[in-house]
Amino acid sequence: MVARTTAALWDRFAAFDPGLTRLTSAMRAVLGTAAALAVLTALRAPVTVLVVGGFTAMTTSLAISDLHPRNQLITLGLGAPLSLASLAAGAVLTPYPTAAKLIFLVVIYLAVQARRFGSRGLGLGIFGFMFFLLSQFVQA
Repeated sequence: MVARTTAALWDRFAAFDPGLTRLTSAMRAVLGTAAALAVLTALRAPVTVLVVGGFTAMTTSLAISDLHPRNQLITLGLGAPLSLASLAAGAVLTPYPTAAKLIFLVVIYLAVQARRFGSRGLGLGIFGFMFFLLSQFVQA
């Protein structure tokens, strides 16, 4: 009786997530974020750095969707300078809210257009968008 109930529950769970790909992705994001926050907390980083570090770990875990590790590394290598540039642009524009909103619209447009280039373009668009949003959110 218990085995049949357990099997029925597992079947319902597996129907929502065949191959457990969503669960694996979510666990990778949560563990990466927890590890980044643990290291930054041990280094006594300020709260803004904790937010940026956790956000970076979460974004990199979820934005990189290439199948092969080599392609994932290439996307991460391209995403790091893009993220820094987007974060810097947002930080420079923080005192100018009207200009920041206009540039944010441009960043959204570019992120949507980057989707045409497959999973790497989608990931890079997410990097650019999320880090500009982050800079506006924490008012860097």
